[in-house]
Amino acid sequence: MTSRQPKPAAFPQLIDTNDIPALGQEEVHLWLLPLSQPSNMLDALTATLDTQEVARASRFRLARDQHRFVAARGLLRHVLGSYLGVAGRRLRFEYGALGKPFILNDDGQPELQFNLSHSRDWALLGVTRKLAIGVDIEAVREIPDAMEIALQNFAPGEIAALRTVETNRRLDAFYACWTRKEAYVKALGGGLGLALDRFEVSVEPIDDAAVVVCNEGTCPPDTYEVLGFAPLSGFRGAVAVRALGIPVRRLRLVRRFQNNGRMSWTPKMRRVAKVEPCP
Repeated sequence: MTSRQPKPAAFPQLIDTNDIPALGQEEVHLWLLPLSQPSNMLDALTATLDTQEVARASRFRLARDQHRFVAARGLLRHVLGSYLGVAGRRLRFEYGALGKPFILNDDGQPELQFNLSHSRDWALLGVTRKLAIGVDIEAVREIPDAMEIALQNFAPGEIAALRTVETNRRLDAFYACWTRKEAYVKALGGGLGLALDRFEVSVEPIDDAAVVVCNEGTCPPDTYEVLGFAPLSGFRGAVAVRALGIPVRRLRLVRRFQNNGRMSWTPKMRRVAKVEPCP
C-alpha cells in the first residue's frame, strides 16, 4: 500500500460495556456490523425477524446469502431496538414508495431515520433522529469494464476526474465515486427519479466530505453532505445526510457470549471530528 492509497477508517473496539450510546438530535451514528455469524447466533437473530423477513431470507438460493440477510436484519433490529428501548423483535417496519424502511411512533412520525447497506460479510448502518440519511458499502473487486460502467452512469465531470487518477488508484476512485452517489440517492428516499449522471461528487478515494454538484433543477433544495471513507481494508463506504457539519460517531459490534448461551453485543465506539461542509 502506498501513501496515496486509501486507508481504512477507524472503527475502534470498546469491550468493557454493553450499552448502545445515546443518539443526539443532531448526530449521526455509523455502525459496522459483522454478517458472518455462527449457527447459534443466527438462530437467535432469526427469532427476532417477522414473517416477511423470514420469507425473504428463504428465497435466497445460497445458504450463505440467507445467513447474511438474517444477520443484517437481525442486527438492524438489535441496534434500533436498543436506541428505542424495546426488544428488536417488537419493531414494526413501514416502507416508503421506493422500499426504504422506517419506523413510526404513536404520532405517525418517523421514530428514527436509518439506512442499511451490506456487501459480502459486512453491513453499514447509518442512524439519526430526524435527518434523512443514506449509506452504501461495497467490497472493492476488480472490474475490467469499470470505465464503461462509469461512462454509462457517471456525470461528465466525474468521468473527466476519474481519467486523471493514476491507473493503480483508479479502481478505488471508481468505488469512491459509486458509493458516494448511491448514499446520496438513498438519502433522498431511494431515488426520487434522480439519475446518477445528473449530479457530481468528488472521486478521490480518501476519507473526506465529497462535493455534490447538481445540474440546474435536478436536486432538491435541501443541503446534503456526503462523507466517503474506507471502513475496512478492501471496502469503500459513504454516508449522506441532510445537514452540514454534523458530528459523526463510528461504531462496531463485537460478538460476545454469555454463560447462559444468550447473545450479547458490545459496541466499539469512537467520536470523530465534524465533517467539513460541502461548498
